[in-house]
This record gives sequence, C-alpha cells and structure tokens, in this order.
Amino acid sequence: MDGIYDDTKIIFDGQNVYVELLWRYILSRLPSEQDAVIFFNKLILDLLFIMRVTFAMDDQIYSSPNEIDQMEPLMQSMWPKSNTKTM
Repeated sequence: MDGIYDDTKIIFDGQNVYVELLWRYILSRLPSEQDAVIFFNKLILDLLFIMRVTFAMDDQIYSSPNEIDQMEPLMQSMWPKSNTKTM
C-alpha cells in the first residue's frame, strides 16, 4: 500500500479521468455549456466550503480532548445496551 502514493503522475491522471467523466455527465444533463460551467463552479465552491468546515471542526475537536472524554457517558446513554446473548 505504501507504493500506491509514490507516483503523483498516476494519481493526477486518474483524477483527470474522473473530472472529465463528471464534466461530460454535467454537459449531458444541462441545456447549455454556460449552465454546465455555472453548475461545475458551484459544485467546486461547495466542496471547498465543506472541506474548510471539516478542517475547522477537526481543529476544534482535537484542541479539546477533555471535553471529548466528558462526552463518553452521554454517547453511551444514547444507545441502549443489547440484552441478546450470542451463542
């Protein structure tokens, strides 16, 4: 598995294939190329926003490990323990 990330050219080529497929799909579903560009732009902006929020959440969660430990009893109380026995 370690060697899978060594060749960045292969990764880049693979990403290009998927982007090209996505672009062709969008073009086939929308009435004009201009609409496709607007949609693709919005899609990329939304994905970048989601990434930014995810990184901010990760930073917040990992900066307060004490609070995570205090939440454990709450999380356990949310899911009742199963009374079934395995045979």
